[in-house]
Amino acid sequence: MLIDTHAHLDFEDFEKDLDETVRRAIDAGVEIMISPGINVSSSRKAVAIAERFDCVYAAAGIHAHDVAGCSAESIDAIADIAQHPKVVAVGECGLDFFRNYAPRDLQFEVFRNQIRLALRLGKPLVVHSRGAEEETIRVLTEEKAALVGGVLHCFGGSPDQALRAQKLGFAVGVGGTLTYSRSDRRDFVANVDIHSIVLETDAPFLPPQPHRGKRNEPAWLLFVAQKLAETRSLPLDDVHQITSSTAEVLFRIGRAGSSHASCPSATAPRSG
Repeated sequence: MLIDTHAHLDFEDFEKDLDETVRRAIDAGVEIMISPGINVSSSRKAVAIAERFDCVYAAAGIHAHDVAGCSAESIDAIADIAQHPKVVAVGECGLDFFRNYAPRDLQFEVFRNQIRLALRLGKPLVVHSRGAEEETIRVLTEEKAALVGGVLHCFGGSPDQALRAQKLGFAVGVGGTLTYSRSDRRDFVANVDIHSIVLETDAPFLPPQPHRGKRNEPAWLLFVAQKLAETRSLPLDDVHQITSSTAEVLFRIGRAGSSHASCPSATAPRSG
């Protein structure tokens, strides 16, 4: 079994073929997908998709790029959405100092508010960190995020930063960039505890080789798993088992938790 811990199924890229996208994922062995929201409306849509498909779960949050329009009412709305039984995490939230689409002080404020929300709800975090790994780890430490843990999505930091994150109860997300010919992520995954790694596509972004230039989708998570197995000199089945077990425990889904245990039939995803 594979778990795609980060696929934006609510994006308009999937509006015309969502059922087929989910079916292809199941056929490829991706039995669970988590669709994180990036703002209030996106989070609501992610929950609606999770209600349609047994194998899809949601996260509710406000992305660093979207905090400029965030208000106290926005956080309250995320809090309401996050209490849905198919919402397994708070996020995608965090810091982005690479694009700097929003003032940094506001990014910090909204990030801290969402960490506090996760602590209130007892749900893990899905954290975006780009160009701000040190600041992200500092905030997670100060806000005692270790009490809930989570994932540092599309992690771009160092093995030392990953180790520090792991001590806080955070896994690191590894996706399609691992497969790129000039990727620096292979050195990273070769030197980090494999039990701290979860797999993700970040669909529709960052498609793996040989699909670069196309819309990414959860079915292509297998290419990431294969490259991780090659990089770590492990059997592919071991990569499936280890990364899925880490995700199951972290998000309390599948065999390790109390939520729905598996995906629906590959020929009949639930809809309506």
